[in-house]
Amino acid sequence: IGIAGDLITPDSANGQRLLLHPEAQNAVLTPNFRRFNLYSTGEYETDFYGDMVAYYEASHSTRITTTNTSGQGFVYIPDTYALNELGFNSSLYYSERYYNQTDVSQTRMIGGVRGDLPFLGETGLGDNWSYDVYAQYSRSAGTDIVEGIAYYPRLVQTFNNTTVDLVTGEASCAPLSIPNFGQTVECRPLDFFDETFINTGRFSDPADNEYLFPNRITNTVVEQMVVSGFVTGDVMELPAGPLGVVLGAEYREDKIRTDTDAGATSGDFYGFSGDPGSNGERALTEGFFEIEIPVLADMTLAEELTFNLAGRYTSETNFGSEFTYRVQGQYAPVEWLRARATVGTSFRAPDLGQQFGGRATGFANPNDPCRVPGIAVPF
Repeated sequence: IGIAGDLITPDSANGQRLLLHPEAQNAVLTPNFRRFNLYSTGEYETDFYGDMVAYYEASHSTRITTTNTSGQGFVYIPDTYALNELGFNSSLYYSERYYNQTDVSQTRMIGGVRGDLPFLGETGLGDNWSYDVYAQYSRSAGTDIVEGIAYYPRLVQTFNNTTVDLVTGEASCAPLSIPNFGQTVECRPLDFFDETFINTGRFSDPADNEYLFPNRITNTVVEQMVVSGFVTGDVMELPAGPLGVVLGAEYREDKIRTDTDAGATSGDFYGFSGDPGSNGERALTEGFFEIEIPVLADMTLAEELTFNLAGRYTSETNFGSEFTYRVQGQYAPVEWLRARATVGTSFRAPDLGQQFGGRATGFANPNDPCRVPGIAVPF
């Protein structure tokens, strides 16, 4: 394509050809997406004390996402490689493409009871007391499969062990023997200068593709179990309204397990960092309270003045315990004007990935400096 002034015009055919390189035309802009959801909820009014109501929630969802990515691939071919047609160290760029499929499923179940506590009012502790206690279990599982990424150890084995018979001209690659185990690792000679590979990113022989491009597989399962409950009610009646109180507690267990293949763990796939996965568990125990104090109401220049006090004690198995608080006030001189102020503290232990994720390393994938990207064409 020659350099011309019309390349920057929207109707230029050559400009459009520059904008989309052939390998980029095989890529998809949006992934294929499939989702399936099931959800159920229900409750039963019992005849037990305090108009107890038993309830449940259950849900299950699956999601499958597939992506076809194309671009420019790169492989460094040493001068010692028997099938290096150039005879010197060279960098070969080819039309790379790979497929990524991610399957995610989640199951969540909740069961609990709620009702009133009239006996607290009968003992002089106030009115409108109620409670809610529930247990929850959830499980999320995800599998990520990438097809079409070169596996570096097999590439090195091919470079080191490939020979060409001087009589027949046939190429072969000696398998790698593992001493004392009677095991061998197969090897295949690969012709990177084959036109089919350069243009499509795949060899003509399917066995060569299976050898150099095995699937990169990662599987992660996250589980959570929660038991929580609280009681709430009005302790006393103040001139501006009832003084409300909430008292509660919660226990939570979190677990994560990641299984990866050897190549994904060590980072031996081209362009991917090592992923040792996240494996571990933790537990949190919490107790909390909240008090709503109405000070003024329905007065001149004091439509409402309320203070809210809250506190929470958190204990995490790996990062200790802490007490946090919040003090909030709101003042409304008239119905249409309101001001709020809050001061408080917080405590957050690292999540599962931050606590148990392994060390990951990776390196950038070089690009051909002579290949001008389409974005450089200023349409």
